[in-house]
Amino acid sequence: MLIIFVSVVVGFFVLRFLGRRFFNQKYRADVVAAAIVAAFLIGLVWPLSHRGGAPDTSASAVKCSELNLTQADISQLKPLAGGTDIGSLDVTTLGDFKYSLDKFRKGSTIYASGWVGDSATKTPIRGVVLVIDSKTIVNATSSYGVARPDVAKVFGPTMLYVGFLNAPISTAGLAKGRHVIQAAGVTDDAKGYYLVGVPHVITLY
Repeated sequence: MLIIFVSVVVGFFVLRFLGRRFFNQKYRADVVAAAIVAAFLIGLVWPLSHRGGAPDTSASAVKCSELNLTQADISQLKPLAGGTDIGSLDVTTLGDFKYSLDKFRKGSTIYASGWVGDSATKTPIRGVVLVIDSKTIVNATSSYGVARPDVAKVFGPTMLYVGFLNAPISTAGLAKGRHVIQAAGVTDDAKGYYLVGVPHVITLY
């Protein structure tokens, strides 16, 4: 509405100036009237013709709503090479991706946050898992589908809902010492996964 108003005002003064410059006194009233009408039309049409469409996140939202991985799916997942999945991972005890940590007490619950998406289709994926020491697989799909405007800004609006937040990882079954955790994107057929991003190394004490 503000854009229309500004366009009308600017258009009116421009047209009135042109009318006064190129027409004599006899037709000045007609020129002003015509300027008002023309300026109104310009103000109405210009914003509509230059308005960008709303970001299309429908494909992203639909795919997220269909995410579902069972324990049976997890047990048959195999690591795959290549792929077009991309993403990143942070690990913390605070459940906040802004505070990534690397040392934890054994037996504590730690949390993983980050994002994973398909760079080829620019959409979310079937699911997300966390792979520990290349053998233990933790399902993080229930935490997946969080909006990540920062990712969408780079890859496009259909990559908005590719985040995961506060996916819990129990360290009770892990020995003290060094462990490597990496996020992975699950394939559409739920038979394999592609590792993404930089591995996160933690130490349990």
